[in-house]
Amino acid sequence: MTTDLICFPLDMNIMEAISILIDNEISGAPVVDASGNLAGIITERDCIVVAVQVGYFEDFARSVKHFMVRNVETVQVEDNLLDIAQKLMQSSFRRFPVIDDEKLVGLITRRDILRAISQRTERIFR
Repeated sequence: MTTDLICFPLDMNIMEAISILIDNEISGAPVVDASGNLAGIITERDCIVVAVQVGYFEDFARSVKHFMVRNVETVQVEDNLLDIAQKLMQSSFRRFPVIDDEKLVGLITRRDILRAISQRTERIFR
């Protein structure tokens, strides 16, 4: 799980958020409210909508909250790694926000699962 996250506030300009995604070479990031609660997630796919709307309407001033996915699938901090792996396997999502009492505490990705498997097998086969 990654705990040092890039997160976007709801009112951040979408073009600024796109720049941050590109500059940090990440494909998505959580969107949080002023209390640190997960409000949504913005991904590269969501940002393609921005490109289309800018092309038609030349509207650069909209905020992240207008483009983010609001109904985000999450996992709980106490969830079992194998259960999370199963959930990732059955989903088209690449990442799940990790929640503890409604607060965003991290993000777990497909690569995190692979890293955990790799570390475990290295210990077994030494």
